[in-house]
Amino acid sequence: IYNGKPMPGVGWSDYYGYHNINDQQITSDSFSLKLEHDFNDAVSVRNFTRVERVRQDLRASGPEGALTGCLASGTQITGAPCAAGLQPGYFQPSGGSLGNERNTQNKMFTNQTDVTSHFSTGFIDHTLVTGIAISREEYEADTGKWLTNANGSTIVPPPVSYSDPNSEWSGPVNFTRAAHIDGALNNRAAYAFDTLKLNPQWEINGGLRYEHNAGSSVTNAYSSTGVETPGTRYGQADDLTSYRLALVYKPVENGSFYIAYGNSKTPSQASVNGGCYTPAKSSSIATNNCDVSPETAVSYEIGTKWDLLDNALSLTGAIFRNDRTNYKVADNDPSNLSGTQTLDGKARADGVALGMSGQLTDRWKVFANYTYLNTRVLRSASDYTLATTGIDVQKGEPLTFTPKHAASIWTVYDLPYDFQVGYGITAQTKQYLVSAANSPTSPGYAVQRAMLGYKVNKQLNLQLNINNLFDKEYLTRIRNNGWAVPGDGRAAVVSADYTF
Repeated sequence: IYNGKPMPGVGWSDYYGYHNINDQQITSDSFSLKLEHDFNDAVSVRNFTRVERVRQDLRASGPEGALTGCLASGTQITGAPCAAGLQPGYFQPSGGSLGNERNTQNKMFTNQTDVTSHFSTGFIDHTLVTGIAISREEYEADTGKWLTNANGSTIVPPPVSYSDPNSEWSGPVNFTRAAHIDGALNNRAAYAFDTLKLNPQWEINGGLRYEHNAGSSVTNAYSSTGVETPGTRYGQADDLTSYRLALVYKPVENGSFYIAYGNSKTPSQASVNGGCYTPAKSSSIATNNCDVSPETAVSYEIGTKWDLLDNALSLTGAIFRNDRTNYKVADNDPSNLSGTQTLDGKARADGVALGMSGQLTDRWKVFANYTYLNTRVLRSASDYTLATTGIDVQKGEPLTFTPKHAASIWTVYDLPYDFQVGYGITAQTKQYLVSAANSPTSPGYAVQRAMLGYKVNKQLNLQLNINNLFDKEYLTRIRNNGWAVPGDGRAAVVSADYTF
């Protein structure tokens, strides 16, 4: 992908990996238990427990190197001369995810207990929900390369044609382990949310959540001959406090207006895969970027909800602002360690959200939403950078991967003789791939889908769904000037639903 579009000569159905080697196998085992008990009309308790294990074996071969290949025109995509020995129309796979293998196992435990109480203090009626939640995730991974010789040396695959890639690998396959990662993440949280009903027209909603997030990780390295170099376990912990406050006004029984304010916290160390655990201020490696405090976002929202047609149809609308008040940017202060980041970044998203759900008639259901987003970077340079250069190149530019307009609709109509038809469309406008002047963009798209159902009897329902009805070609998971994943093509799914 270059500037949001497939490169010249690249076909939508072309595969640039090795179909006989590349695969992803996921096995998931889980157990969930929910217990509820009503002590009386005023107090109830609910407990939810979930245990899960996910195993994943992945062999990848990304098309890295394609951007520096030699196009059929005889130059690189940038106009630079082709590398020596590379024929027009070919690129040399190299680096990135080429030949990667990752075998992982995640073990997760979650337990949450809520107590709901109904009571009054004077003329105020309360619905109070208090609770605690604990979770633990353990992560193990063996990473390395399958694209190696038996002695562990790296194999350089042959050049690949842009227009006619050979996706069959006929060379040796040997997994050479490079690292073993062992990580754990623990979260403990306590919270309380209260709805205060002052009278039939006015309510106040408020909530507070505190959590302690702590994790650690160790990475043991391995040479190509299998010699292990034990790593050091590093850890990081954060205390996070978030809150929300809203005022609700109901002028009539079926309509309400509200105004809300709240915040959210995102710890820099948010996963267990070893990417954000560092010796605090004792390493100059790139992972030192994660040794910063949690990022904060603040939201403001005004909205309304109306239930119409005897509460069969709900209409919602809201305008909102979301400010990221301190996201990570490069420090650039030479007196600090290389790669250090600081929380001097600021960004803003202003938007409008509209929704409709429910029944227009006894036979006609509709679910629709629309979102408008106006985003911009308020600051992308550290205090040191602004003090020394006064330059903030991203200031005022739109945020990446946030389409200005996005909408979807799904409608279903009940026909005579127990048939049912449905139609839907999902659409979004272009996305900016970098926050910079004259940024390349990925084009917008609209994908349509349809459904035909037949109710055989009270227990059995048959259904045909066709996704991407007109086989629209579009891109997802875009990495600018690198790669993207083609959106799902047209597919038909037949299902039977039997209840008893």
